[in-house]
Amino acid sequence: MASGKYDACYAQLTADETQRVATFKANKRRQQFVIGRGALRAILRRYCADAAAEFCVNEHGKPALKDAASGVHFNLSHSGSTIAIAVAAQPVGVDIETHKVRRNLQQIADSVFHPREWHPGMWGTEAQQLQHFYRLWTLKEALVKATGQGLSVPLTSFYFDFQSAARPEVHWHKAAERNTEDWLFAQREISTGVSLAIALQSAADDLPLSIHTFEGEHCLTVAND
Repeated sequence: MASGKYDACYAQLTADETQRVATFKANKRRQQFVIGRGALRAILRRYCADAAAEFCVNEHGKPALKDAASGVHFNLSHSGSTIAIAVAAQPVGVDIETHKVRRNLQQIADSVFHPREWHPGMWGTEAQQLQHFYRLWTLKEALVKATGQGLSVPLTSFYFDFQSAARPEVHWHKAAERNTEDWLFAQREISTGVSLAIALQSAADDLPLSIHTFEGEHCLTVAND
């Protein structure tokens, strides 16, 4: 990573963010945070007038603009050197994951997926199972991030139905305990072995994805204009 780009992003950090970076022991984590905030501010300038873009977090750690009146929602996700940023006019969540072969894949799947989503032999070869695992994982992560509640929402409290509709539909085990907002989902493998999922609170029929790069870095923006 070019030091000039890192320095330019670092210069945009607030005092609180600078203090936070100083607590990171891993250089990779520092780079992710600094470049992520720089990319986020550059992208948000397209949607709101405040170029400084100060952020806050809710009680579950989801970041948001301090200026709630802007009406701009966003979410971030990191995987390796890739940063995914989703921007929308409604609550939105994004998750990106690099596929990793796991010896305990079945054990993990059994603990977080519903039998309608996953059961042994459901998805053919080991490669197909791994692909479907990350398809589900990113969708679930994107949804709980979009709700603003993160992993305080158990991943087993809902499941995705891929069979009855053209796009994934979510079903809650205890629907009466959940808000009845409409959710729209998009999922794709953006490169070999890298899955991306978006969850957007919307009653629309489709979720158009606009993918951009941030000054040559691997940064994805999913914008709902």
